[in-house]
Amino acid sequence: MASEETKPKKQRDEECIINGLPGELIERIFLKLPVSTLLRCTGVCEQWHKIIRDPQFVTSHLQDAPQCAFLFFPQESVSGEPHPADAILIDEALSPSTYAVPVIGPDDFLCGSCNGLLVLYTKSSTLKVA
Repeated sequence: MASEETKPKKQRDEECIINGLPGELIERIFLKLPVSTLLRCTGVCEQWHKIIRDPQFVTSHLQDAPQCAFLFFPQESVSGEPHPADAILIDEALSPSTYAVPVIGPDDFLCGSCNGLLVLYTKSSTLKVA
């Protein structure tokens, strides 16, 4: 019997038991997975690659995905002088990751956000994207 490595890719795709499930069911399962897992799944078989790379699937996944919390903490020294803020991203696993955010100063205000990008402005009307 041939090992998995020596079988042609097409034969391995046909033997995948999960591919016996309806495509709609596989897609609904994929909608529940985090992006990092989906990226690994694109290499499993051609059917999964097509589902995950489909623009409609990407849009559905983005709409259904839980929003990550992005928290800003302005800091002041003992003298009252403002320091650059820290930002904490709460990721898919609900674990905090701390990033230094040097572009965000004490006079920056949040203007809006879209797909993880933040638009900030200052009193001098300077726009920043973070």
